Amino acid sequence: MTEIKPGAGEFNVTGSVGDVVITLYHEELLDVSRRLIEEAQDEYQLAVVMAQAACEVFTEQIISALIDRVEPESLRTWIHERVTRPNDLSESRVQELYLGLTGHKIDTGQGLWQEYVTHTKRRHRVVHRGVKVSKDEARHSHDTARKVIDHLRAAHLRE
Repeated sequence: MTEIKPGAGEFNVTGSVGDVVITLYHEELLDVSRRLIEEAQDEYQLAVVMAQAACEVFTEQIISALIDRVEPESLRTWIHERVTRPNDLSESRVQELYLGLTGHKIDTGQGLWQEYVTHTKRRHRVVHRGVKVSKDEARHSHDTARKVIDHLRAAHLRE
């Protein structure tokens, strides 16, 4: 098994279905979120947005890689043609796709996934209503994003 550590750049995963290249851009976004929390003076909204962007980038990479493993190829093509923006695991359609691809149910009513929903609702209020957030709320969003990314990495990036 290859361990993937946070950092910028690319990581190649080699397996029975060929090579998958995953760009670690999500780590750069998460680092921006962290720095904004450390450096901001009562303006933490962008840190929340960057944390969600990190989750969405990595989620889409994981789901796309999972779709690429679907057989037969005709089903894989069918899924790719119908799936748009598979990047927010707080959305029921993405949760259903994730369940179908992995067999893992996302229960947004408890644990990590409940925290993720809290974070995504915060991000939505920031982006669509201009709501200000506290440093603690921004930190919660960053920490939740880190946990979601770590969870997805542990669950799906194994050799």
